[in-house]
Order: sequence, then structure tokens, then C-alpha cells
Amino acid sequence: MVALACFGFFVMVLPMYNDITQAREDLAIRRERLKERTELVNKVDQLNSEYQKYADQIKKLDKLIPEKKQADQIISSLQEIANQSGLNMTEIAVADSTKQGKTSNYQSSLISLQLSGSYSQFNNFLKLIEQSLRLYDINDITMSASGGAQQKAALNFQVKINANNIK
Repeated sequence: MVALACFGFFVMVLPMYNDITQAREDLAIRRERLKERTELVNKVDQLNSEYQKYADQIKKLDKLIPEKKQADQIISSLQEIANQSGLNMTEIAVADSTKQGKTSNYQSSLISLQLSGSYSQFNNFLKLIEQSLRLYDINDITMSASGGAQQKAALNFQVKINANNIK
């Protein structure tokens, strides 16, 4: 009878016990995976809310260095700045984009401006360029006297500016 009980234990109870033990181990593993995934979802939600906090600043950065060349916006903003400063823009030219280098993340467009007006107007122009949301790099400024006798205080300015955008 004892032999029959031992045989019944090994044949019926032991496999059920092993199955229950394996099921408990699988359940513990799945609970751990669920915990990890819940933590990841919480982390994504936290990062999304943090991104939303900085959304306005990200939009400002997009205006500083946009993703596209936007030559028409560059021309209109420079024309508006010249008008605000009282300068007369006689010529504007935008050269094709040039790559800054293999390691650089930016492309640069060279803009050549011909302006005429007084020195104080030009100084105001430079201040307005500095205050602009778009980031401009002034490379070269050439100043010359106007040729006409009636325009004694008028000066001619040639300005070369780089406007950057992301590659």
C-alpha cells in the first residue's frame, strides 16, 4: 500500500506540483515585465510632459535656426529691418547654400545687401539685426560716401550676412 501511495505521488502529485511551480515562476516573470513596461510608459509620459513645458522655447529655437533655407522670409525680414531703421535697400542677393563642413549640422546662405542712408540709420539697422529672432552672422561691412552733391550725409553700405539653417 505504501508502494502504491509512493507510486501515485510520483505519477500524479509530483507532475502537478512541478506544473504549479513552473506557473508561479512564469507569473513572477510576467509581473516583472509588466512592472518594467509600466515604468517605461510612466517615463514616456513624464518626458512628454517635460517636452510640453519647453515647447515655446523649442519654437523660438526653430525661428533662430530654421530647418529650411526660407530665402523669401530672410529677404522680407531684412527689408523690414532696413525700412524700420530708415535705410534704403537698393540691392539684395542670396547665394546658394554652402555646407559648413562634414561635422557641422548647419548650412549657410550668403546674403549681400546694398544700403544707403546715414551712419546713425545704419547703426540702428545693426541693432535691429541683433534683436531679430532669426540668427544672422555679419561677415563684412563696406562703407563708402555717396557720389551726389545733394546727398552730403548719405552713405552707401555693402553688408554680407550669413543666415544659417539646419541641414
